[in-house]
Formats: sequence, structure tokens, C-alpha cells
Amino acid sequence: MTAENCLRILNERLSKFDISLETDIVAIVTDGPNVMIKVGRLVCAEQQLCLAHGINLAVCDVLYKKHNYLQDSPTSDDMDDNNDDDHLEDLDCSESGLILMSQNDLAREHIPELTQDENIKELIEKVRKVVIYFKRSPLKNETVLQKYVKIEHGKELSLLLDCKTRWNSLLTMLERFYLLKSCIQKALIDLNHPICLEDVEFELVNKIVDVLTPIKLTVEAICRRDANLCTADAALNFLIKQLSSKNSALAKKIKTCLVDRIKQRRSDNLTGVLNYLQNPRKDEENQLLSELEWHNLFPVPTGFTEKANKEYC
Repeated sequence: MTAENCLRILNERLSKFDISLETDIVAIVTDGPNVMIKVGRLVCAEQQLCLAHGINLAVCDVLYKKHNYLQDSPTSDDMDDNNDDDHLEDLDCSESGLILMSQNDLAREHIPELTQDENIKELIEKVRKVVIYFKRSPLKNETVLQKYVKIEHGKELSLLLDCKTRWNSLLTMLERFYLLKSCIQKALIDLNHPICLEDVEFELVNKIVDVLTPIKLTVEAICRRDANLCTADAALNFLIKQLSSKNSALAKKIKTCLVDRIKQRRSDNLTGVLNYLQNPRKDEENQLLSELEWHNLFPVPTGFTEKANKEYC
């Protein structure tokens, strides 16, 4: 669909509620493909690219390999639209993030592969094999694994299998797996299972969970119904601080990708002015980034602040 067709459909829908896109809508939030960026150029309203989507893409930039996926041939309208947008960067390019795929895609094995960094791929595949092993054998799960789970936790807690197209489901699987660490080790020994997970591997599982948990919390905060650009900046601030405090290559790589994604999507005019109006005398010494200049990531429009400072003082 072209940007013009998208606007036509949107205007038709809004007209049913007697709402005008030109006079009644102040701002719009979209994801980042070329067609939506062009929509933002064509409307009078301010455009804000989805920050939560940017965070998800940043995680997938690190956790999953980049692939060239087959795409359907574009229509003539799409080709014209793409020619107009050659200078635009597709912020949601499939090569830069995790693809949400249909069953047909899955059947063609268009599934993103985990990165090789820090042996993450091998470890997670091993975790998946253990989870699948107990899920496919209810008898072994009930009589062996759950026996130890009930003793340690006082109730049944099943292992959870992730969906390969959702990184947050990977976090859920690893959280439960680490929680049942000792139970799993005992059960595998009792069953003489060929897979043996050492303590160092469980520590890597915990390290991955430790990195992904604040990311999940940040996405949830940004997606709240009462969230605004100020609270989104605060949530992103929190996330960068958390990642900076973790001494792992995984955290550093995700933070680097996250900073790039934020720069692509954050609206300096909207967010910067709103933050300044909320707290014009913010202590710039108390920043959360040591290796990056604060204003490079969370800038306030210079002309506005200089004028406001003179009037404020």
C-alpha cells in the first residue's frame, strides 16, 4: 500500500466520526517503514515513530542473525512510492529486526536464527531440547521433574517453551528454566538424559535474563495507556542505566543498538521541549551515559533553550 492510499483510507475512516486529519489531529504514532515515514511527511500532524517497536528491533539486532528474506514483487504503485522514498531509511527493515511471520513463512523455515555471540545459540537450543523433552513426556514430567518442583517450590511449575518469533517469550522460557535449575538437574540425572547442564551454563542463562528483564519492563512502561513522551524518556533513561551497569558483552551490544534506534525514532522537537517545560533546570551533571554525550541522545532544541533561559533568568 502506498502512503497516499493509506491516507485516503484513514481520512475515510475518520470522516465517519466527523474528524478531520488536517484540523483535528495533532500528532500520529506509526512504525518505521518507508511508507509510514512518507505518511508522516504528507500530514500536517506531528509524527512520532513507535519507541517500543524500536526497542524490540534493537534487541533483535543483537539476539538474531540478519537475513535477506524473500519478498513479494511490488506492484507498480509500490514501485513508484519506493522510488519517491529512495532517500528515506526504512527503520523497520526486515534485515534489522525480528520478522512477524505467518504459518506459511514458518513452513518455509524463514525463522530468524539466534546469534553465535557468547555461545547464546548453543545454550538456548540446549534449553529448548530439555523443555521439549519434558513437554513431550507428561509421565516423566509429572513423576520425576514435578516431584522435585513440589518439594522445592510447594506447587507444580511447568517448563515453558518460547516462540521463535518473539524475544519476550524467550525471556519467559529462560526465567522459568533458571527458577527450576536444581529440579531440572536432578530430574535429568534420574532419567539418565544425555543433555547435562553445568552450573556455568545456568549462569549464562541468568545473565541473559538479567539483560532482557529491564528491556521487558521498559517496553511495558512505554506501552501503558497513560504513557507520554516524558514518561517514555524516563523509561528509556532507566533502561540505558540498567544496561550500562551490567558487565557483559550482551548488555553492551544491546545498549549500542538501542541508542541507534532511539536516535532514529525520538522526536527532539516534541520530547525535548516537553521535558524542558517539565523541568527547565535539570541537573545535566546527573546523566546516565558515561561514554555518550547526553544531548546526543536526549537533546533539547538549542534555539528554544537559549531563548527560554534568558527569559527564565
